[in-house]
Amino acid sequence: MLHRTCAARNPLPTTDAEAPRAETRSTIRLPRPLSGCSQSAASTRESKAVNQSDLIDHVARATGMTKADAGRAVEAVLGGIADEVAAGKEVRLNGFGIFSVAERAAREGRNPQTGQTIQIAASKAAKFSPAKALKDRLNPG
Repeated sequence: MLHRTCAARNPLPTTDAEAPRAETRSTIRLPRPLSGCSQSAASTRESKAVNQSDLIDHVARATGMTKADAGRAVEAVLGGIADEVAAGKEVRLNGFGIFSVAERAAREGRNPQTGQTIQIAASKAAKFSPAKALKDRLNPG
């Protein structure tokens, strides 16, 4: 069932081409978004991913901050992590994990269409290593 405020933004199909088949119409249930209607009905069916807006809503509820203040706080934290990792530093968050830079060496690869050997340049990528506390939370027992 659609969330009350979502129903106004996501009305049911109005034409036969948009409507699901009659035998499945009564069994379709849309999952409830985490908070409000920040995710479309289609995206909530595809995954359980939490986006930045959902995270901001959570911070606002948990701290009593306004959504605007929570948004600035989330942006500041994520920006700080990104800046430090881009500078080549590790960011260690106790009980959560470590954000760092992984360096990938140059290597040879193959073009899958032609089979021709190509050179793949060296690159850097962001890396996250979860802390033991986070792993234990994911795998209780």
